[in-house]
Amino acid sequence: MHVKRAFSDNEKLLEPLLERCQKFETILSRILENKLGFRAGDVDWTSEMKNWGNNECRVVGRSFAYFVRKRKTGDAALE
Repeated sequence: MHVKRAFSDNEKLLEPLLERCQKFETILSRILENKLGFRAGDVDWTSEMKNWGNNECRVVGRSFAYFVRKRKTGDAALE
């Protein structure tokens, strides 16, 4: 609910991001979900973000949250 509100309030600012990945809101909500114990998952590397469904977004969000918890910086998690 908080992520939806933030995206709604900042629609113009987030427009370029949402053009690349329409479901980034779902990814971010999964990152912020704060569930521990999940492992990183795989998403087909040939697929484009703008075509991802909810399952791919769930996997990416949980995986990114896992990598952030295990690394010292956000840059290291993205690597």
